[in-house]
Amino acid sequence: MSIFDTAYDAMTWEEVCYRLPGELSVSALKRRITNLDTLKMFFDHVGHQPSRVPPLKEHINTLIASTKIDDLLNTFDQNYHPTLFNWMTPANAKRFKEADPSKLGLKFLFNLTDSKDQAGLEAIMDKILAEPELVQSHLRSVLSRADDSCVSPLLTKLSLDVRPEVRAALLSIPGSNAYKVSDLQKIIGLKALAKCPSSPLKSVNILGITAFSALKPAERLTCLERYMECFPTYHKMQVFDTVPSEEEITLLLFAGCLDQNERVTKVLDRYKKITEMDPPKESEDDE
Repeated sequence: MSIFDTAYDAMTWEEVCYRLPGELSVSALKRRITNLDTLKMFFDHVGHQPSRVPPLKEHINTLIASTKIDDLLNTFDQNYHPTLFNWMTPANAKRFKEADPSKLGLKFLFNLTDSKDQAGLEAIMDKILAEPELVQSHLRSVLSRADDSCVSPLLTKLSLDVRPEVRAALLSIPGSNAYKVSDLQKIIGLKALAKCPSSPLKSVNILGITAFSALKPAERLTCLERYMECFPTYHKMQVFDTVPSEEEITLLLFAGCLDQNERVTKVLDRYKKITEMDPPKESEDDE
């Protein structure tokens, strides 16, 4: 061993990792990382540093491949999973997934799953839907990850779930996958939204006015209230995919809701604040 290697062996983990991807640093780390404990020490110091150091990545994956999955999971809790996955080869990632997905945390499974892995995405969706409390952001993350070739089965899972807060998620599909939601699924989502005690959504996809027309008057008014809440006021934004005429929006709001005039007026007022009005000017007293 050269004097340079000896010098590197005398350095701290932080000092050696700082010198990556230098050849001497890689060699020193390969000598240090001999078991899970030392691999964990390396992760503690390297953090989320990119893993584009082929010789070191190969060394780490040789160690991972020779280790039992249970031992790896016992050593590395979910806080380490992003770093662990970052350094894994596809072969080792596949080994993890095929071992026992029930032992893997949701975030870890998500990171291991490709956008075109339909079976994997469905398994993650099932895991999310089985959680004691539904987290809408988890649903959105999976639907956002899914390639357009495999998103339809995920939408079907939402449609068939009996919980209104799950079905309502059909109205908040991220990105281009929103175009995969059928007209029937939009109506299913709206009817579910009307049944929720309060809106579970922070954002919605822009819908056509005809989707609301298919609802019963009471459902329609509740859905319009919650739908409008997802748009900021005074931005002059388009609320429906085709801008309705004043007659159409009035008919949509007032038909069958004569006994709810106050609520109807508030919805119409908010609609105008979203689509037409400028923010109120500050008075001289406020300046």
